[in-house]
Amino acid sequence: VVDAADLLGTACQLALQLADGIARTAQGSAASPYDFSRDDVFDLIAADCGLSAEDRLRYPAYDAIMSCVVGGWSQPIAAACDWEMKCFVGLIRDPVAGNMVRSLFLDRQRAAKLLAKAARPTSEIAVAGEVSEALAATLKKARIGIVEPGQLPEAGIVLRTSPGAAPEPQLVELGWLRTLPSSDAGVWLSDTTNHGRALEICVPAADSRAEHAGLALARALRAAPLVMHGPSLLASLHAAQTETATLTADLQVLAVALAAARVWQVGGVEDAALADSAAVIGGLHPAYTGGPFCYLRQRPLSTIRAAAARAAVTHPEQFALPRDIERLCADSADVSLAAPMAATRHL
Repeated sequence: VVDAADLLGTACQLALQLADGIARTAQGSAASPYDFSRDDVFDLIAADCGLSAEDRLRYPAYDAIMSCVVGGWSQPIAAACDWEMKCFVGLIRDPVAGNMVRSLFLDRQRAAKLLAKAARPTSEIAVAGEVSEALAATLKKARIGIVEPGQLPEAGIVLRTSPGAAPEPQLVELGWLRTLPSSDAGVWLSDTTNHGRALEICVPAADSRAEHAGLALARALRAAPLVMHGPSLLASLHAAQTETATLTADLQVLAVALAAARVWQVGGVEDAALADSAAVIGGLHPAYTGGPFCYLRQRPLSTIRAAAARAAVTHPEQFALPRDIERLCADSADVSLAAPMAATRHL
């Protein structure tokens, strides 16, 4: 942009101009567009930012940020910093913070380590069956080319989207479980959310080739992986979410959690924390809960039973409790849990 010899002088000049503009703004009436003395100032700010009452109820960071600014605006810098720290400490003590840190950071990092099993992300695949617009767009965005099976190297991936003959034995077939629910080995890819996307890899325990192929696909799609040696968890959660779309948000969250519990009951969930992370990243359970298993473990079993019983009157299948619900809620050895959430009352 400028000659090297003029770099520092030009940067200083620009900085001074910016500082002068900020000073003039601070002295004028437009320094804050809100009257912080109003009782409804948080509501006004939230409305301008597009935040709903539900957002503020479920995610305390929104009100904490507004409180930090409003409460510290007129204070000296030292007092304002103290107030900011108080707001921060209160926020991180809320169980929602712990739930989100675990599901979206700590356990997500653990899941990412699984990708090391894939030698390299795949750049070409073959598709056996119809290539839908959604699948084609997904592969194109990930720069994965679609080729004929004969053009694939050994251990190349064939995505099967509909029933048909098996591919050549040197290739690895993975069912595309969003269109082919029944498959010996397959993958289920979530929609893209604010947190990214998750790819569940469902394979028999002994099929390491299929597992590694699924992980290679996850790397190429930049998706958080979840390996399952049983039925698809994410497919079950998606079905429960769809079937209860007309119910209240609280009941839908409970229904999806119970769907996860039923998959767990048949032995398909080996790592509940990674399953929680995949469910949150994939948009199948809200981030404030920490995932379906964390949600169940952070609430009194009596509360879960009562809410499920009421909802089962009209939706018996979606709110059926698994036989071992007591063991699931009590078995928290593999998950670091926060104290029971205040949100229990919303059930």
